[in-house]
Amino acid sequence: MLSATLGHTNEALSELAIEFVQTRFAIGKWNWVEQMLGNEQKRWFSQQTVSFLTTLPICQRTMNLLANLEEEEQSLYWQAVSVNWIISQDDYEVTIRKLLEVNRPYTALDLVGLILRNEQESKDLSPTLLIEVLEELANSTFGTETLTPDGYHRCVDGVEKIFCELDQLNVEDSEIARLEWVYLPLLEQTLRQPKLLHRKLSKNPLFFAEILKFVYLSEDDRDESDSLDEEAMIRANLGRELLESWYQVPGLAEEGTIDSEELKIWVSKAREACCANGRGERGDYEIGRILAYAPKAADGIYPNSIVREIIEKLESEDLERGIVESLWNEGGDAEIYRNYAIALQTTDYRTAAMLEKIASIYDSDSHRDGFE
Repeated sequence: MLSATLGHTNEALSELAIEFVQTRFAIGKWNWVEQMLGNEQKRWFSQQTVSFLTTLPICQRTMNLLANLEEEEQSLYWQAVSVNWIISQDDYEVTIRKLLEVNRPYTALDLVGLILRNEQESKDLSPTLLIEVLEELANSTFGTETLTPDGYHRCVDGVEKIFCELDQLNVEDSEIARLEWVYLPLLEQTLRQPKLLHRKLSKNPLFFAEILKFVYLSEDDRDESDSLDEEAMIRANLGRELLESWYQVPGLAEEGTIDSEELKIWVSKAREACCANGRGERGDYEIGRILAYAPKAADGIYPNSIVREIIEKLESEDLERGIVESLWNEGGDAEIYRNYAIALQTTDYRTAAMLEKIASIYDSDSHRDGFE
């Protein structure tokens, strides 16, 4: 029966062979397997032997049998085997590596996701292996795998789980930040945001200026060609997504207070770097956008007193526009912002005028059409 059905192109016959082997294996165990191979293997095509082995659990005994085959046949096995039947945790790592070798990174990711759902098992996966899975997945051209909509959701879930696991392991922040950049579009669909990149933006104004250089053309056309290559377009899209997902105000402590000196130094260096690379106006706009997320001051008035000081000192319309548009996108109550404006109209003129503009926008249905 097996000679006629193993590895058959007819799906029904192939399924019949799989069911037969697994039923007999449940009864006869490895004695039956060895007996079958001893009696039948010489009459089987190599593909049939491979198909027979794929119906068995992934374990050391199966791998010992697999080692007797040619390298090409071993490769065919790893291209075809399902990873739903693995007996021992000791076989996880070799299975994942073999899947990566035959360009099945999505199946490897599925397996990693299953393992990481079990906290005890997850400790058996090294950070090196987890990083390798992410790197192979990023470089994948799909190979023999097809990513279905359900598979895509599992992919996003698996990537999130790997990053959460790496957060608990001894991995350099720079390495995680590098991977966050690669997986930025996927991480933004998860609860595990690109926090290392966000932190770097908030701590390093030169990095902020560099991201802006990816996203925006220079205002004086000093370094632009007539067209952007594919790599530049990818960087621009990633940079935009990173800026749009960033809400961590520089100098903001966990308890909600702002280190005024740290924020002022960050703003000064960020503006200087943005001006130096020809993106001063866009830099001010993006600085304003992040300042909009600063908490209220101790007196209960928005914005924070240090943000008011920056607004009044810089007198930057682009920065103020960034604040206004951020607040507009968030939505709010016109009366609240008008009261803030009234409270500040004698001490912080530009800030009060900006707050009144926000209140007017909320008052008017025309704000839905955007800004002029």
